[in-house]
Amino acid sequence: MSLASQKQYISLYVNCTVGEGERYLAEEYRERLPRANIGKSCIRFKRPADIDLEVLRELLGRVE
Repeated sequence: MSLASQKQYISLYVNCTVGEGERYLAEEYRERLPRANIGKSCIRFKRPADIDLEVLRELLGRVE
């Protein structure tokens, strides 16, 4: 995991896979974090208020 402040957004990199198909963990939270732009292992958001902290806490708790 890493956090980076970019010029236009904040990036949270979650390089973790889960399940049989080796899906990226960040992708599983696409619907629960609608204000974020989520790629395979990157969650991008413009400001901290755009992120649901409870959902983010849950995601980070699943990182192994």
